[in-house]
Amino acid sequence: MKRLLTLIAAVTFTAVALNAQAPFTGTIEYDITYPGMSVNPMMQAYLPYSTIVYYGDNVCKTVQLAGETSNVVLIDGNKNTMSIYVSVMGQNFVATETIDTSKISLEKSEEVVEETSETKKILDYTCNKAVVTNGAVSSTVYYCKELHNPIDAVSGQFSSISGIPLEFDVQSTGFTMKLTAKKIKKGKVKSKDFEPLQGYKEISMDELKGLGGGM
Repeated sequence: MKRLLTLIAAVTFTAVALNAQAPFTGTIEYDITYPGMSVNPMMQAYLPYSTIVYYGDNVCKTVQLAGETSNVVLIDGNKNTMSIYVSVMGQNFVATETIDTSKISLEKSEEVVEETSETKKILDYTCNKAVVTNGAVSSTVYYCKELHNPIDAVSGQFSSISGIPLEFDVQSTGFTMKLTAKKIKKGKVKSKDFEPLQGYKEISMDELKGLGGGM
């Protein structure tokens, strides 16, 4: 479960808006692959294979698909809260906490960003390459300066880059997960897509992290 929460949090992106362009609203869908890792059918049933991020006005929702389950992170910038919805052994749980902006500022200060001159076209968007290091973990990120949304500044990683990542890798215990955007849809997202999910038992964030035992 701890690994699962790490993967969910890793795709709750941070892209600080440093230009006057209108914030991006819409959806971005990512494929998830595991470079250098042989995935057998049993593992495939548990590993995430796709992520969809919904961007609205001061709200953001990340849906991660894995096997027959989905896990959701809902960030409400108006209430300054983050809710994580997970399904475990046929049961549905949700944990909500107030976002600690001082902690985010600290994490941002600890990130080291190495900008490069390399660019890559992803879905007709020009993306700049950067290597983001936090502690012992480094990630290669291709981000698009044309796309940004201020809601990303309240949570997630890569808080020091100036655009939405369209390709990046996430280091986990024993393997690397790579996310690559495969579909971008601009436009207003329906408000109902950001409403709290129903049928989930409310528990604390500590309880949520402990559900998987040693996982």
